[in-house]
Amino acid sequence: MKKIYTLLLFVLFISTAGYSQVATGLRARVDDDSFGGVEFSVQSIGDYEFDLGWNRYNNWQLTGIKQVSFYNHEQQFDFYVGGGASLGVVSSIFKADLVLNIGTTVEFLRYFQLGLDYRPEFRITDISTERFNWKNVGLSFRVLFY
Repeated sequence: MKKIYTLLLFVLFISTAGYSQVATGLRARVDDDSFGGVEFSVQSIGDYEFDLGWNRYNNWQLTGIKQVSFYNHEQQFDFYVGGGASLGVVSSIFKADLVLNIGTTVEFLRYFQLGLDYRPEFRITDISTERFNWKNVGLSFRVLFY
C-alpha cells in the first residue's frame, strides 16, 4: 500500500511540473467521516488542486478540483470557488463523488500559504450510504514554489 501512495504522490508532483507557481502541503479535514486525518495536496495556484487523503482504516480518496479566483487582493489574499470529482475506496468499496469547493487563502512571507475551505461532496456510487456530505471543512498549510 505504501508503494501505491508513493507512486500517486510522484504522479501529482510530475503533473504540476510545467506551472510557474505550485503549492504543496497538507490539508487537515475537520470531519468525523472517513477521511478525518490529513490530505496531501498539490495545487497549481488559480487552476487545479489535487488532494490525496487516507486514514487509519486503509481508506483513500483522490480529489481533483478546478478552481476559479473571483477576488485576489495584491496576490496575497484570495477567494475562490470551484468544482470537481473524487474517487476512492471506503471499506473495500469503490466510491465516486462530485465535489464543490469554496474557500480563501492567505499568502505570507512570500513562500507560505494558509487556507480555509468548505468542500461538500455528493455521492454518485454506493447509494446505500449517505448521499451528501455537508461536514467537509478543511484547514490547509502549503509551501509555495516559484
